[in-house]
Amino acid sequence: MLHDAPAIRRNVLAATLAWSAIVGGSLGWGMYGISQESLKLAQYEANAYIDKDIAFRNWATAHGGVYVPPSEVTPPNPYLSFMPDRDVTTTNGKHLTLMNPAYMLREMQSRFSGPLGEKGRITSLKPLNPGNAPDAWERGALLRLEQGAKEVSEISDIDGVAHLRTMRPFGVEPGCLKCHGQQGYKVGEIRGGIDVAISLAPFRDIAGRAQFKLATGHGVVWCVGLLFLGVFARRAQQRQTERALADEAIRQLNEDLENKVRERTQQLLAAQEALVRKEKLAMLGQVAGNVGHELRNPLGVMSNAVFFLQTVLPQADDIVKEYLNIIRNEVAVSERIVADLLDAVHTREPSAETVNVRELIEQTLRKYTVAPSVSVQLNIPATLPPLRVDALQIQQALRNLLSNAVDAMPDGGTLEIAALENRSAGTITIHVRDTGTGMTSPVQAQLFQPLFTTKARGIGLGLVVVKNLIQANGGNVQVESEVGKGSVFSVTLPSAPPAGETP
Repeated sequence: MLHDAPAIRRNVLAATLAWSAIVGGSLGWGMYGISQESLKLAQYEANAYIDKDIAFRNWATAHGGVYVPPSEVTPPNPYLSFMPDRDVTTTNGKHLTLMNPAYMLREMQSRFSGPLGEKGRITSLKPLNPGNAPDAWERGALLRLEQGAKEVSEISDIDGVAHLRTMRPFGVEPGCLKCHGQQGYKVGEIRGGIDVAISLAPFRDIAGRAQFKLATGHGVVWCVGLLFLGVFARRAQQRQTERALADEAIRQLNEDLENKVRERTQQLLAAQEALVRKEKLAMLGQVAGNVGHELRNPLGVMSNAVFFLQTVLPQADDIVKEYLNIIRNEVAVSERIVADLLDAVHTREPSAETVNVRELIEQTLRKYTVAPSVSVQLNIPATLPPLRVDALQIQQALRNLLSNAVDAMPDGGTLEIAALENRSAGTITIHVRDTGTGMTSPVQAQLFQPLFTTKARGIGLGLVVVKNLIQANGGNVQVESEVGKGSVFSVTLPSAPPAGETP
């Protein structure tokens, strides 16, 4: 019961958070929708305003402008002084001046505004009238229109108030060339843009009132939901209390049974593994002595024979040399198998000495030929203390690990050898890392079992020898691997004690 109370609280808290997330998500989505609708309404108003201005300009352009009596409000356009018919006099002596489309539209925009305070402008990157020159936002919008945009619409501040600014392009029509032909325009080109700025304040006021109503409704729904959750939680706690003692007893029995089964299973697996290893080593011990010594003699004879033939036949053709090299290499492989066989069943007592880590690794590399497709990287700090091990045995173990690493990279890769000190433990760990094919977990579990191998050629004793030699020198070996990424074998060995201390 005591253990279930936190669970009930967690469930109630989770349900409360979920309900709050649902209500909050609905409220957020609704408020977002209201905000977007208000923005769409403002955009609609802006489009309607621009449509009106474009229609008015098109009408004026189609008529080539209109003539009106000059006045203080509509004086003769000084920027059309180059036109001979800017000013005319009627037959009855009445003076008139030409208002071109841009002049007409600019006057209408300056004298009349929309019901929501819309402010329209006609502008161009090359205006005749400097008063039609664009501001910073309009210049950027005009450049985007010239690059192919059909419309530019953004929210920006004007005098500290957020406005929706929208601009559309207007092109050069035949009627435009009457005034702007001298500027080099051609029919169809972008002449400029008509834009409008609409304050978003009234739209946001309307949206704010709608959002407040929406938030109030969601708050009521949220409170009702919490009330139902509270009632449900109380009933659930009562039911849970009734089952608590029985559930706890059953859980305890199950846990005890599982622990016993797990413990016995681990003991059986460990005993089985030890028995299998012991049987394999016993079987190898029966044959290793006789077979190993019986094979070493003929292998030595074969090796000497090959050396003799290579000495007395220095001028042999390439085929003979090739086959002699094949025989020599295969004899070396066989000698190594025999050595692994003997070392797997009988590891001699190590003769410990103080060994420099870097020198030990470099000597091992000199005795083992790494494939040209494999690059070797050494990361051995110069400050590492020496090891206290049998150098020959550790070289043999490292050579086996290097051979396995290179075999795991048939298409080439990187072989990294690094060493780290654990000063508190008095050990040094040598990591042999490859970028090869990697191994699955079941394969890793059997790596150090006698006669287990994944190679087409091999008898499964190399890593057994490695483990025996490392353990004989007071160390241990571990492996980590991932399929497709490579493997890393970590050999931990005792470091030599500081000078003056007894090892």
